Formats: sequence, structure tokens, C-alpha cells
Amino acid sequence: MASIWILSPDLTAAEVDATVLLVSVQGEVSSLSLVDEFKVTLNSSSVGKKIDDKSIIVTGKNGSAGLLFSNGVMITIKSGSKFYLRDYSQKAFPSDEFEAPSKLEEEPSRSRLLAHLDFGDLVVKVPKLKKGSNMSLSSPLGTAGIRGTMFQLLAVRNPVSGDITGGVNLISGDIIFTDLNGDSKTLQSGQSVKAASSRLGLTEALSTGPLLDLNAIYRASLIDGNIPPTIEQLFPGGTSDSDSSSDDVSSDDLFSSLIPQPSVGWEVVHKVASEIFFEIESLEAKSSGFDFESMQYAVSA
Repeated sequence: MASIWILSPDLTAAEVDATVLLVSVQGEVSSLSLVDEFKVTLNSSSVGKKIDDKSIIVTGKNGSAGLLFSNGVMITIKSGSKFYLRDYSQKAFPSDEFEAPSKLEEEPSRSRLLAHLDFGDLVVKVPKLKKGSNMSLSSPLGTAGIRGTMFQLLAVRNPVSGDITGGVNLISGDIIFTDLNGDSKTLQSGQSVKAASSRLGLTEALSTGPLLDLNAIYRASLIDGNIPPTIEQLFPGGTSDSDSSSDDVSSDDLFSSLIPQPSVGWEVVHKVASEIFFEIESLEAKSSGFDFESMQYAVSA
């Protein structure tokens, strides 16, 4: 009599580990592997494919890219940027126990994400990270230690002086920002930090205050190659941290209209917050069509 084998169904859900998907791309965007120095152009056919860690993503003046991480992190790399995805790891987890990655309010398992913005503009959404997780986003201005938040990070190089200027706008959550001198500041919702560093890698100036219209100050530099404002123009009251609003900015300063002041501060805050929320909502919409199964079977771009 022939033996009969009865195969019981596999009730164990497929596990997902560290994956980064390209969920949107527009204009000129490229990716360079730091492992084999292989460069590829990213376009609409690359959407839904995996971006390996140890990669550099560069966006042209009309380019942008959206990344979705398996721990729920979402990053929009805006025009005129150079972004290093240095290291990303995550403990494997069952895919059927969690919502779609774009809807996560807390990451499914512990993770480690190290990235660097050499220059350009990022908008970032991070779900609540688990104890033991680590997310660090560095730049030539300093490093942001992140636990769960929505924020903008922008850095611009001055091709004449070699200085780097820019800052962080924190919409929600909290960030520990550590400058190049090792001094740390905790930012809370609705706060910004603007900073400047020298070509030698030293912090030249830093101040905190309300949300700052970084796009208005720097967009022409990132997109059109215009010379960014000098440190003296950005910090007309001095280069030390005032930890306050910008009451000391002179009325005839070229950039005074871009820095929150008592009479127009809420207008600036509302404008900046609205722009960042719009970027995040747009990336959420583009990410909504991807689930953990998409991540599990994605191929490299």
C-alpha cells in the first residue's frame, strides 16, 4: 500500500527584515553603491524597488525621491541634495502582525538607521522607535538623534567661503541636536535650530527659536546655484545661541522678513508647518500602495 503524505499548511507568516523601498521619484535622480561603485539612474521604472544601504542618492535641481523603510520611517529627498544611506538594519518580524509600513505609529521591531545629508533638503517622518533602537541623521552642521518625530533638515554649502549653513525645523516630537563641537540641545515641537559651520568642520554659529522658513532662504541656492547668505547675514546679532525668538534682528537686514518675529511669527510658523505636512502627506499617499509583502520580494533598483 502506498504511503500518503499529508502536508499541513504553513501557518507561519513570512518574516520581513531591513528593507528600503523607493516609492516615488521625479526628475533627475541617481543612486551610487558605496560597495561596488555602481551608479544607476532612478526613474519611474525604479519605483517599488529596493535601495540598498551603503548607497548615495543624488537629486538634480528638478529631482526628488521618496524612501519608505520597513520600520515605518519615510524620507523625502528634495531637489539639489546628496544623501548617504550609510547603514540600516532591523530585527526580522512577522509581516501579518502589523499595519502597512506607511501607517505604522510604532516600529515593528528594533532597528538601526545611520544616514548623512551632505547637502540639500530632507523632510522626515519617524514612528515611535523601540527601546534599544537607534536612528541618527548627521550633516555638516551636526547630528540629530531621533526617537519619533516629523522634521525638516537642510544644509547648503557656500562655494566661495566653504561655509555650510542651514538648520532643522521640528514639527512634532523631540530631537537631540549635537553640533560639531559636541554641544547638545533638545528641540521640542515647533522649534528650530539654525547653524553654521566652517570648511574646517567647526561650528561657527548656532541659535534656536521658532520655526524658520528655510525654503525661502535657501531654495535658490539648492535649485539655481545662487550663493547662500553669509553667516553675518544669518546671524546679525552675533553667533552665540540666544535660545529665543529673533527680536534682535535689525529691521533692515536682508533676511529679517524670513525670521519669525512677534508681528509675523505665527504666519511664518503656519507656512513652514503646512509645507512640511504637505510633503509628509504626499509621501504617505505614494507609500500607501506598498505593503510588507512588497518589501519582502522587492529587487534592487
